[in-house]
Amino acid sequence: MKHHEGKRFPSGLVLAKRIPGDSDRAWFQCGEHVVKLLHIRAVVDGKTVNCASRDHHPDPRCTSAPAYSTVHHRKRASEGPASERECWRCGGQADDYAYLHGDPSPLVQLDGKDAGMPYSADPEQLAPLCRSCHRVWDETKGRTAGPGISLAHVALWNASHAEEVAA
Repeated sequence: MKHHEGKRFPSGLVLAKRIPGDSDRAWFQCGEHVVKLLHIRAVVDGKTVNCASRDHHPDPRCTSAPAYSTVHHRKRASEGPASERECWRCGGQADDYAYLHGDPSPLVQLDGKDAGMPYSADPEQLAPLCRSCHRVWDETKGRTAGPGISLAHVALWNASHAEEVAA
């Protein structure tokens, strides 16, 4: 059995008891206070990081900075789905709202499925991009140093899309 009773996960959750015949769920101990039935895969993947008891863990949606997913949900609510818009870069159909990396003090999602993702609380920092342009945009940003859009970022983008820029 891969995940045994007593195993402590990086989140601090401890597998307290396996359920006979159920390979998907188990009882997990969260600190000294709560035992809760959770999906094993969600705990292993880091998507579930605590018992979600508001007596012991503050609501992550009620912080001074909105979460990565909250910013995207707000953008969708105010401007509609990205799929109903043109890609900011190539003019094709957009798939996602992408962070433009223009915030001089970007936020970083600390936990959950979007852990490590940079973002901004400013909805103007999100633009509709198709998946191809989004991938290249993020890869180009990854090759530059520091926060925000630099001239090097723009130059790398233009160089990697020379045929599209000329059109």
